[in-house]
Amino acid sequence: MRATILRSREAVHAIAPQWEAIKPLTPFSSWDFACDWLACTPSAQPFVIAVHDRETLVGVAPWCLIRHRAGSTILTGIGRESAWYHDPLVIDTADAKEVLRAMGHVLRPRQWDAINLTLQVRASLPLIRALRQLGLAVAGRPDDRQSHLIAFDADWATAWERFPASFRKSLSRRRRRLEAMPHHFHMLQGEQAMVALEELIRLNRSRWKTGENWEPAYAFMRLNTPNLLARGDLRFSALTIEGRPAALDYQVRKGDRSSMIMANFQPDFADLSPGNLLMQWTLEQLHQEGIREVDMGPGLYEWKENLQSETVATIRTHVGSSLLGMALVGWQDILKPRLQPAT
Repeated sequence: MRATILRSREAVHAIAPQWEAIKPLTPFSSWDFACDWLACTPSAQPFVIAVHDRETLVGVAPWCLIRHRAGSTILTGIGRESAWYHDPLVIDTADAKEVLRAMGHVLRPRQWDAINLTLQVRASLPLIRALRQLGLAVAGRPDDRQSHLIAFDADWATAWERFPASFRKSLSRRRRRLEAMPHHFHMLQGEQAMVALEELIRLNRSRWKTGENWEPAYAFMRLNTPNLLARGDLRFSALTIEGRPAALDYQVRKGDRSSMIMANFQPDFADLSPGNLLMQWTLEQLHQEGIREVDMGPGLYEWKENLQSETVATIRTHVGSSLLGMALVGWQDILKPRLQPAT
């Protein structure tokens, strides 16, 4: 197998037909996501590793180089905070170990000051091990933002019965209250979706104060939503009550998988649990479309624990190869966590 680093957008576009033909592990490893994000982020330099077996593309690492404000060069995943995972895409799981090792072998420390990748343990363990050999300062720690998956392997009625009884009963009570009010569940399209996106961003800004800068992710969503709508990949659902948006759920579909990118609800309707009511309706719609796995994303929330079939274990792999990179790894993984107040 032969691994090559693609450093220009032209070189990345040259493998697009073969990349598109590989079933993505997640929406974040798809060609469409990489193409859209690179087009929206001119400051990012592609650092895509393509692995070929003779003339066939068998693996892609969708990565890029970002210039940190401290002056260091960071190797990270395409999408950065807009992507929950930065795992490579492999065409044949039987060859996964060999492909991932080939990606690790082509990397050289002088190409970057630090690596910052979030990788799924079950998908990228050989690569995680290879990355740890590349620097003097290494921090491979479990990500505290594990993701939650819903797997559908039965009809909807059976699937719904598998969720906790207390959760289902609570939703039934709230659904009866909702039926007495003017309300509407629907999927958003066109200009409606763009207007609703602004409301969703507003809700996120007002309700979640995480200390992280999500503005680049919001900007990408604004630019990318028309592309998702045009391809039919966006599943943006809404619950309106008395003519007002009570809950919104923004998901991206790829094949038989859907990823929840952002969801929120209007606090004025909190006693109705509009987010949970909308989630129930949305999951049923996705199931009817043929979706077999829903990734609810990271975050320790009771409603995710009620719905999940399993969790995705991830590792934040930080590797420093230069003095500046080692200082950055030390700050992000040792000093900064200790300085943050306990929650």
